[in-house]
Amino acid sequence: MENHYEHAVNLNQYLRLNGKWQFVPVVKENGKPNPKPVLIDGKAVIPKGDVFNLDWREDGKRRTRPAGTSLRQALNAWHLQSGIRTGEIEPEEDPDDSGEGLSID
Repeated sequence: MENHYEHAVNLNQYLRLNGKWQFVPVVKENGKPNPKPVLIDGKAVIPKGDVFNLDWREDGKRRTRPAGTSLRQALNAWHLQSGIRTGEIEPEEDPDDSGEGLSID
């Protein structure tokens, strides 16, 4: 049986709380993020921040990636990464991973 958490992608906002910068989870509704409110001490709060990040686990390691600065960018990034994690979307080739690059010669 496949573990659903194996593919889970979380959407967070990077906010300054009590003098410290922290990743704060956005509210989820029916399993999908609603990037406007975030959860602070278990309560939904609408912050004055707009830097979003994704995080997930891959090969036992926590991975993070910027997800934009607008609600639409954040949702699009979450849908894309979730689709890649579940296998519904084929990931794009990263040009840096092609094995070809500049040589010293």
